[in-house]
Amino acid sequence: MDKTSGHGSERCSKRRRLPRASGESPPIVHVHGVKATSLVDKDTGEMGYGSTAAFFNFRSPDFRLPTEWTGRDGTGPQARDNLVSGGLIEDLAISGPFGTRIRLMGIQAPYTAYCAERAARLGTEFHIFEYDWRREIPEATAALEVFLDELVAESGEPVQMIAHSMGALVSLPLISRRPDLFHSVLFIAPGINTDVGFLEDCTLAGAHSPPRFSNNTVFNSTMLTPSLWATCPGPYSFFPLKGCPATDGVAPLHRPDGTPLEMDFYCLADYKKYQLGIYHPHSEVEVTPELEVFVQKMFDRIVVFRQNFLKLDLSDCLVPIRCLMSLCKQTPVGYTVDEEDVWWRKPRTVRGDGRVTAHAIGNAPTNIRYREVVSSELSHFMIQNDTEKIERLLSKLLVDGDELIAAAPSMIRTSPRTPKSLVGAAIAS
Repeated sequence: MDKTSGHGSERCSKRRRLPRASGESPPIVHVHGVKATSLVDKDTGEMGYGSTAAFFNFRSPDFRLPTEWTGRDGTGPQARDNLVSGGLIEDLAISGPFGTRIRLMGIQAPYTAYCAERAARLGTEFHIFEYDWRREIPEATAALEVFLDELVAESGEPVQMIAHSMGALVSLPLISRRPDLFHSVLFIAPGINTDVGFLEDCTLAGAHSPPRFSNNTVFNSTMLTPSLWATCPGPYSFFPLKGCPATDGVAPLHRPDGTPLEMDFYCLADYKKYQLGIYHPHSEVEVTPELEVFVQKMFDRIVVFRQNFLKLDLSDCLVPIRCLMSLCKQTPVGYTVDEEDVWWRKPRTVRGDGRVTAHAIGNAPTNIRYREVVSSELSHFMIQNDTEKIERLLSKLLVDGDELIAAAPSMIRTSPRTPKSLVGAAIAS
């Protein structure tokens, strides 16, 4: 199978080829979240994001996307730079003597080692679907469909997919529309519901970011900045649509006395009104008319995506889905703005994993039917390493998917774009 996603020469699959015992277990596919893969120059191989040197503040690469849209009338995809996904960031390491490698910090290495071991044990293959997490979600979903179409055609069976964080947002539209591609699905801290935690990322730069916050990456506080995020549709897609319900009664923006403020996260004028995002004095963003036009158009396109996402109907979806969540950290759901329109950094929080809350703000399909939701004690960025619970969930999903395939006519799981009404009627019979 070709390792390209159909978008230039971007690599989108990390394959662990193993002897295949036909029919024993479906291929395992991992779909990662935001910032989980490195970005490299496709011509020179130079690291644009994800190097140990950058994380430890020896260098701060600039990997902002172009602020223009392609097509004669600007309705095409966002223009590309020369960076492509360079693989999951499994750990941070330096070269040691005699060709050795000294690991300084483990990140996703335990998880990927577990997946490779599980695949070997079951006689199947482990694949990592890689995409550029800076770009628009529908673009990644389209690439995932191409990737899975090829993999399913090659293996002759649907895949068991693991999707973490933004990976769930990328995957869910495809699960709804192409259930034939999936044997079963495990969501890990799924970012399908909206949240406002990213407001800090897109507002505060460098030393102004709280130490706990994700713009401070290991020891580097200048690599991830509001200037970068202003060019990236992907992370902005987490924000709620205008008028969406508050989480636990906490409005995303409010006065010190708790009075809710009207805030449309996809209206640039509201950011300017409350001095948020690129307009905050500590964002360090050089705001130009051209940037403002780009950002508002980016917002308009995300609104279309979010509105379509809300319309997804999974009520008849037969794909077994289980979920691993975490409630170990307080998670931001609302920020205070005083009468001088000065934003207070300390947010109101509810239980969650630091990124994903226990209760949805909204703006996600309400008819997802989870077979089981299991709690972990690891944070959003480390939860994939809870391999004991992942093993139990994947083993249950293996039984779920096998039983469903055995009970349903084969055409339901192998014929693409099977109408939901036909699927429901066939199972009922």
